[in-house]
Amino acid sequence: AATDVPLVLVGPTKPWAHELPNVTVTGHVADEELAAILTGARALVFPSDDEGYGLPPVEALACGTPVVCTDIPALREVLGDRATYAPFNELLPTAWAINGAPARPLERTWEDVGRETWGVYADAIRG
Repeated sequence: AATDVPLVLVGPTKPWAHELPNVTVTGHVADEELAAILTGARALVFPSDDEGYGLPPVEALACGTPVVCTDIPALREVLGDRATYAPFNELLPTAWAINGAPARPLERTWEDVGRETWGVYADAIRG
């Protein structure tokens, strides 16, 4: 069942989050650990309703992890068609639906992401 999919909360959280079943709360993590978490994730669910830029979804996409987020102007401007947008109360069901939970996405490393980014820049320079 989709509710059996573990949820990992990274960064600052409310105290009650530690009491939720099937939830891991990491608090702040180093960049290397964040990359490993994002690379191994089935999706990043980003429930922001007031975002200036949206770095976590960009980091997730760089790791090859699908992003499901609220449809707000800042996120749509930064993420374009690379994310799936859903109303706040439908974020988790949408993430489960697009991922066919509990399937795992293709694993990618930061080296893979760097190589692909390098290729994009090289293509842009060549015109």
